[in-house]
Amino acid sequence: MNQQNQKITKRVLEVAENVWEKTYSSAQKVLGAINNNGYNYNLVNGCVTPSVDQIIVILKTMLVRLDSLSNLTPVFVSHEQSYEIEKALINSKQVVLQLESIMVAMSNNDLDECDKLFKLLEQQQF
Repeated sequence: MNQQNQKITKRVLEVAENVWEKTYSSAQKVLGAINNNGYNYNLVNGCVTPSVDQIIVILKTMLVRLDSLSNLTPVFVSHEQSYEIEKALINSKQVVLQLESIMVAMSNNDLDECDKLFKLLEQQQF
């Protein structure tokens, strides 16, 4: 692998790791807010900075960035590295969708759905 490919590989792996770390810490923050405030949308959304709604937008933006970089993986990274990148991307997308879904469920007072999504988030392999 030439130097340019090594730099690209290193950067893609760094971005994947960064996205997953941000997703993980954000999910923990939201789960903590829910533990403290129950399924009250306004309390949960407002008790963390940035708000949960803002966190979701930030994470979605990061995922778009990682998604575009992951298009380079077949060309520049090994199969093992590609797997790690794709795994981080898929897990991150799943968590972001679950965070978004639980906020929608809270805003609609759908407590059964909130319970289901909360359990999914707790069980997500961080």
